[in-house]
Amino acid sequence: MIYPPILCRKKGNKIIKGLLTEAFVRVKDQYRFVQLRVYADNTIAGDYLIFNMPLEKLKKYYPDIPEETLKNSTTVFTSGEIDCVISFEDFKELVFRKLVTQNYKGIVYLDFSLADSVPLEVNSQISDKDFLISIDDLFCKLNNELTSYERCRKILREFLKASPKEKEWYREKLKKSYMGVPEKDREFIIMSDQSDDPIKEILLKKSGREESYEKFIKLHGDEWFKELDK
Repeated sequence: MIYPPILCRKKGNKIIKGLLTEAFVRVKDQYRFVQLRVYADNTIAGDYLIFNMPLEKLKKYYPDIPEETLKNSTTVFTSGEIDCVISFEDFKELVFRKLVTQNYKGIVYLDFSLADSVPLEVNSQISDKDFLISIDDLFCKLNNELTSYERCRKILREFLKASPKEKEWYREKLKKSYMGVPEKDREFIIMSDQSDDPIKEILLKKSGREESYEKFIKLHGDEWFKELDK
């Protein structure tokens, strides 16, 4: 997988690493195209995220800002003086309420400045479930933990090394893990010139599939398994 460049923010005396991703954020009756900053401490920042949050949560995040100022969040949070960092749990609520999404067809607006934006027509079909998994994968990457597709590779290796009696049990485990990888990323779990999707062949029990570790790596390579034991 290819990730965007590392970025950072300062939290007290600590430097928190982050990665970029994109989303459409609801602002009144429009969606805005926004770059999100996903940080290693399980927080997320980005323009407009804060707009639809309840006042009580705004007070929790910004206890030093007067309540009347927080009520006018459109002004205070677009001025650039405050970085709108929220927890992943609060971010999930915004996604569940369709206030942040990657699943949208229609017009979104890309801001060049506070007073200048252009309309863009988009057709993005990434489900909210897959969107949240991809965010969690960024957290994993930043904290040197296995991502959803790396965990799937690990279970694939277990399946390939399993005894004949254990194969079906591991096949079900592999299926569950495979379905837990964002759909757009499944083709990258194992990339091979010999097959579009070797795991799918195993799950569907297609003829010609390889179910032993030695034969599998001979056909598809072993680079997929080299960095799994973190």
